[in-house]
Amino acid sequence: MTHTHPAKSAPTSTFSLEGTDLILKSILRDVSLGRYLDIGANHPFLFSNTYLFYQLGWRGVAVDGHDKFSKLWYEHRYEDIFSESIVSDAIKEVVFNIFPDDSMGSIDAETNNRYRARFDTSSVQSRTVMATTIYDIWEEHIKDEVHLLSIDIEGEEFNALKGANLDVFRPGVIAAEIKNVSLYSPLTNKLIKFLTDSGYRLLAKTPLDCIFVDPQKDYLRWIPKELIKPALPQP
Repeated sequence: MTHTHPAKSAPTSTFSLEGTDLILKSILRDVSLGRYLDIGANHPFLFSNTYLFYQLGWRGVAVDGHDKFSKLWYEHRYEDIFSESIVSDAIKEVVFNIFPDDSMGSIDAETNNRYRARFDTSSVQSRTVMATTIYDIWEEHIKDEVHLLSIDIEGEEFNALKGANLDVFRPGVIAAEIKNVSLYSPLTNKLIKFLTDSGYRLLAKTPLDCIFVDPQKDYLRWIPKELIKPALPQP
């Protein structure tokens, strides 16, 4: 498939699948030149949560296990670092499955079973690789403030964030793919509960993504406390 490169003079356009980047831009309004870590980055601008920020002068690290994206990132976002890596909760051996749809690549068993039902088995590529952690990627390439962590790794988000060492690596904003969550009972989702217990607060939700903030960050102090006050337990 040939992708048309977007106009570089359109920093207010959305490149995310559901406008997530524009929501993130609003939340991060007090950061002029920030840093991102894009886990499960996929294509450098198609359906990207971070390309808008790249246009605005931000820079960061992109991570994806699919080797076909490496060349595209060096062509279109050569001022970012691209790491061809698989991310989980620990450094360990995993089986990474790549499906005919480039956006579908996972080490999560439940996700892989669901995706396999959509494609002929012979079209699925499987490879055994060593997974790393978000923390190790941060320590190797950044070791400084990360204003935005975007994570979309097809069912492995919870494990990856558990292994991120959020007591030390502390991004200001986390955008994570979390589907099928009711806004009436978000804490029933294990990832939302984990991040809430870790001091993050759920601020926004699209059909695909949840956006969390660390209210202790100076550049997020503009957010009204009532917006991020956890709901009281239901009787």
